[in-house]
Amino acid sequence: MLPVLNVQAVEPMVQQANNYFNNITTLQAKFRQVDINQGLIQLGTFYLKRPGKFLWQYENPYKHKIISTGSRMFYVDEESAQVTQIPSGAGISDIFMRKEINFSDPDLNPTSITNERKEIVLTFGMGENIEQGNLTLVFSKQPFEITRIIMLSPTSEKTIIEFAHIQKNVLLPKEFFNYIPPQEEDFLYN
Repeated sequence: MLPVLNVQAVEPMVQQANNYFNNITTLQAKFRQVDINQGLIQLGTFYLKRPGKFLWQYENPYKHKIISTGSRMFYVDEESAQVTQIPSGAGISDIFMRKEINFSDPDLNPTSITNERKEIVLTFGMGENIEQGNLTLVFSKQPFEITRIIMLSPTSEKTIIEFAHIQKNVLLPKEFFNYIPPQEEDFLYN
């Protein structure tokens, strides 16, 4: 059973998170991704063009990327030249792909909201039961911006993405989000 949230207490925090995302046209940030269970740390740059386009460009320890063209999403291993089409709208990509974000929508409604001294933390259950995994967005209060994403899979695999050097509404080249996969028979479907 999910906790019942006090709507009057959390509504201003939810609205602030809505406004943050809905006022972004583009975003660029450095990121550090830590896959806790594997002990793997990856570094790269994240680019977002709302709605629907994003690029996670991993640089270290090896080059690969996750790209959303607005209609399709791909994982591209640049070292092996292997391409996998992945489902759009899963996990955090669902939030980045929306034209308008409203965390009060029933399909996005947070399962918990924490107002900490320097941060606001919104956690979302994946499905009807929190044991199916969850997604957490952490926002700093001053300035109000996303600082971390924490993902917990149904198999309890935990991934933390930390953002730094965030730049909003910057000019991003259109080609960042253009991707033409190899011939259909040459790549994998996930």
